[in-house]
Order: sequence, then structure tokens, then C-alpha cells
Amino acid sequence: MTLRRILIASAAGFLLLVMGFVIYAAQVRASAQALVYSASEIRSTADANRLVLAWRSHRDWKFHDEKKNSFGEHSYDFRVDNSWLYHLHIVPPTMVGMTVVIKNDELRTVFLVMYSGWEQNRTSGVWIQEWFGSELPKDLHVDKKNEPLQATIDFPSTLSDAERKKLFGLNTYCLVKPGGCGTAEEILNDVWSWPPKSARGEKLIEGSTTAVAGQRSILLAVRVNVISSEARSCARANERAQSRNLLSLSVS
Repeated sequence: MTLRRILIASAAGFLLLVMGFVIYAAQVRASAQALVYSASEIRSTADANRLVLAWRSHRDWKFHDEKKNSFGEHSYDFRVDNSWLYHLHIVPPTMVGMTVVIKNDELRTVFLVMYSGWEQNRTSGVWIQEWFGSELPKDLHVDKKNEPLQATIDFPSTLSDAERKKLFGLNTYCLVKPGGCGTAEEILNDVWSWPPKSARGEKLIEGSTTAVAGQRSILLAVRVNVISSEARSCARANERAQSRNLLSLSVS
């Protein structure tokens, strides 16, 4: 009778644990979907100010308010990751991040990024940059130098709603998918099918705009590396704990 109760209690505990992971995974994906959708909603400075004010208190998003940099730009960073799942080695560390950049009280850029992977040199990712104002590029461009792992896309805010919807269509299932998403194509469907930008369009992104884009890219890349480092530290801690348990068992 006692053994039966133990088995029932163990089974019930296991089911509760599984349910907890399922609920957490669903919450993470829903939060990521909301973040991705919000990026596509920004069409003007008024939209950006209104949504940033609402987002900064979002309980599931990690928020960072970066004051004006050397270019006079004010940025608002939002992030969703799957920390509980990757700490338990259920899925690889995966992050969705968005940055809204304001300069001279005008919307400058919206960045949306997703990265996934355990190892720094094998991390897959898609970096999306939508430009507003007078310095926006005239054409859409996909940087394919890191194909198939990573893709960088920049485009003007004058694209049609249908094109923008497709470009902002990041696959949030990557945050909860066993094994994660190993290529840019898995993160954004048909990412390599977009046409390259014309030479004229490439020349329009210069100076501070390019520098700021590089800074944002480095910033989010560092955050991804931090996620991966945390995961590796957690794995090493688990290994040390298992070694201590085995040692204690052998001594006893």
C-alpha cells in the first residue's frame, strides 16, 4: 500500500512538473509573439511613443532604457528569452529582442532580432532593421555573408504592409522547439528569397546610421553570448553536483 502511494505521488508530481513546463513554454512563446507583432505595429513616432509607454511595464519582457548616446539617440530595448528551459537543457538558449531608436524626438529605427544556439560560433540568427526618416534606404537588402546561419535585413518604412508582415514574421516556436532553430531559414521563412539591394540603396546608409546599427548588433550579440555563457555555467554546475553525489555514494 505504501509503495502504491509513493508511485501515485511520484506520478502526480511528474505530471505537475510537465504541466508547469508546458504552461511556461506557452507563456514564453505568447510573449515573444506579442513582441514581434508589436514591432510591426510601429509606423510613426506617435506609435513608438505610445507603445513604448505601454511596453515598459510588461511583466514578461525585460526592459532597458538607454539614454542618449554620442549620436544623440535614445533607445528602448525589450527582450524575451527562454531562460528556464535552457537552464534545464530542454531547449537551446533563444532570445527575441527589439530596440526602438528615437533621435530629435523623431523615430529613427526599429530593430528586431532573434538568436538561437548553445555555441557562440554556431549561433543562428536573423537581424531585422526598419529605417524611418530622411536617411532611410531606398531598397530592401539581405546580407548573406553568414548564410545559412545568420541573415541581416534592412529596409525602408515605405514597404507595403504585406511585405513588412512577412519580414517581421519571426518563428517564435524557436524559443520552445527541442533542438532550437539551427539556421536563419528556420527563424524566418524564405529569408534568402528576398532580392539584394541596389548599389544606390546601399550608399544611402552611411556615417552615424551605420555605426549605430553596428553598435546595436554588437549589443544584442553580447546579450546572446551572455545567455549562452549562463547556460554553459549551469551545465558545469550540474556536472560538478553530479560528481559530488557520485563521490558521496562511493564513500558511503
